Amino acid sequence: MHFQKIISPAKKAANLADAAAALRAAERAYRTALAGGDLIGAIRAKELVNSAEVALEVARVAIEGAGE
Repeated sequence: MHFQKIISPAKKAANLADAAAALRAAERAYRTALAGGDLIGAIRAKELVNSAEVALEVARVAIEGAGE
């Protein structure tokens, strides 16, 4: 059987806000690592940026899907 989890619009908005905050933090860490010459840290932070971008897109799709 397939069970679909129902998420309230408020929770979806909170997820979007959290994902956006995570993206901002990851971008800040990336810029800081680059400015400090920490190439390994910059690579790791860039991976976090990429993951945060995906999470943000998933949160957006969840909100857009709520209107259907």
